[in-house]
Amino acid sequence: MNVPSTLFGKSMGSFGQRLAALNAKAFVTCKTWGTLSAAFSGFNNFVRLCRGDVDDNWNTVIGSALTGAFLSRNSGPQAMLQGAATYAGFTYFLDKMTRSPETSQRQSELMYTDVPIDG
Repeated sequence: MNVPSTLFGKSMGSFGQRLAALNAKAFVTCKTWGTLSAAFSGFNNFVRLCRGDVDDNWNTVIGSALTGAFLSRNSGPQAMLQGAATYAGFTYFLDKMTRSPETSQRQSELMYTDVPIDG
């Protein structure tokens, strides 16, 4: 049941009951996204620190794999491996599709030189 049918559906009872059901769904969704966000950020920072404060795209891929495994921890080792592979693969794909220019090229674009006004 999606949000519009929860709030405006005819079979749910009074408007107050529908609003309570919507509130319960919102709380569960918020908790799920909060867990995902905290795990992703925490594992990315953990990987960065374990790799000697190296900050590159592999931290995101490895951190995503750990996040996928963590979120699937209640379903057993096979589900953890599948979750890790799925999250890491999806993150790697997105990283390759949305890759920005190389850092050195970006830095050269932002560099400036002082040119004297009196010429």
